[in-house]
Amino acid sequence: MEFSYICRSDNGQQYIEITGVKDASRTLRVPPELDGMPVRIIGAHAFEKNEVLEQIILPDSVRAVGIFAFYGCQNLQMISLSDNTESWGTGAIYFCGRLSEIQLKVIRRRYSILRDVLADTDLGLYVKISEESYDAELYFPAFTHGFDEDTYARAFHTWIEGCGFAYRETVMRNGMDFRGYDQLFDRAMADGVGGVQNAANIAIARLMYPCSMKDTAKDKYEVYLKAHGEEILLRLVDEHDRERAMFLLDSDYVSAEAAGKAVLKASEQGDAELVGMLMRQRGEVLSGSGDEDEFDLGDL
Repeated sequence: MEFSYICRSDNGQQYIEITGVKDASRTLRVPPELDGMPVRIIGAHAFEKNEVLEQIILPDSVRAVGIFAFYGCQNLQMISLSDNTESWGTGAIYFCGRLSEIQLKVIRRRYSILRDVLADTDLGLYVKISEESYDAELYFPAFTHGFDEDTYARAFHTWIEGCGFAYRETVMRNGMDFRGYDQLFDRAMADGVGGVQNAANIAIARLMYPCSMKDTAKDKYEVYLKAHGEEILLRLVDEHDRERAMFLLDSDYVSAEAAGKAVLKASEQGDAELVGMLMRQRGEVLSGSGDEDEFDLGDL
């Protein structure tokens, strides 16, 4: 992979600023060094409107991401970085409509970079946090915002719809407020912007990685998943989200009947691997429950 870059110097220390790439692949791994010098900056507009990129993995050496660095990368789905990155340029992920995941490696317990990334988009995002003492996954819902002009008062009134902004406020400068995050679940369940999908994404992520979770929060998440299990499972199958679909089945949050419907849906989509996974797990659910319902490949 051939990068274009500029050699810079600060207090006698030389470093690299990436300005672009000439032969991008779907997964872009920025190297920690080029020509023996550390890569410190992803320059402004460096990968702007690159339609090939799906994943971008930044090294721990990167200290700053410039404005509009990934602007308009319409197929970009995941960005990985560390909290060594201290500066995030405004608009770096504007119009990245398929972006769904941020992976953060925590080295110095500096979560301010995550706040900056989340503030740069109103999309719903999964955030995977890897810290020395724990791993966590959190879902931050989407939200909409804008303003109305009051002509007579010569003032603008801003408005926000959806709980996504409130969830972003639980990211503190030096860590996550997990308790505050969990306490927002009532708002997520009542949120008219994301509906069942937002609440389900939040509940599944927290239960899969239950870092610093109180029993009261766990009970609320589990009750919700059991109440909406079939709807959630079918949606995950439709999205080919095998990991979360299997988690629902493994944790007994859905019925054997719902699992059967999921098998049929996966078959209709031609997802043979998921069909096999669901069939095996459904068989275990049936054998454990004593249900005599029969289901085989002839039903597909």
